[in-house]
Amino acid sequence: EVLKSFLEESITEIEQQLSSSNYKSAVEIGRKVSLRIGFQFELDNPEIELLSGKFWTFFAIALIYSEGTEEAFPILHRIVERLEKQGSRYKQLDSNSTWLQVYHLVLGRAYNHLGYGYWMDKGCYGAALREFHSALANFAEGKWEQETATAYDNLGRVYAQLGHRMHAEFL
Repeated sequence: EVLKSFLEESITEIEQQLSSSNYKSAVEIGRKVSLRIGFQFELDNPEIELLSGKFWTFFAIALIYSEGTEEAFPILHRIVERLEKQGSRYKQLDSNSTWLQVYHLVLGRAYNHLGYGYWMDKGCYGAALREFHSALANFAEGKWEQETATAYDNLGRVYAQLGHRMHAEFL
């Protein structure tokens, strides 16, 4: 219960910094929290697992936006690997379950920001497209409309850079 409360408070704090575009501050918060909790993502408690995934995703996003993509990528890959491995546990839940929706949100954000990093920092458009498509599948499954719109926008921008004008305009 203590870890749950700490994670919830930390998520709120880092999310506030991200929404205010205070990326360096969000990174500082993320570093402090990560020192305290370690990478406690491999717990068998689904609620803590998703809260940890949410925290680590926000921390990775802050790193990407503050030129720390190389540090963020292993975090995001680990989140994707863990949640994909545990997916059957969440997919057995009722389709309106809050935890199933959070699962798709966290996994979708991890994929979306991997795509963003591949696109913006590494110039790997094929990898970016792959990650954005995975993000879209999760956002659609979890009924996350705003996140879906963001992923479509990212996908369209990559297609535009590749010269696929009609596809980009459609998206």
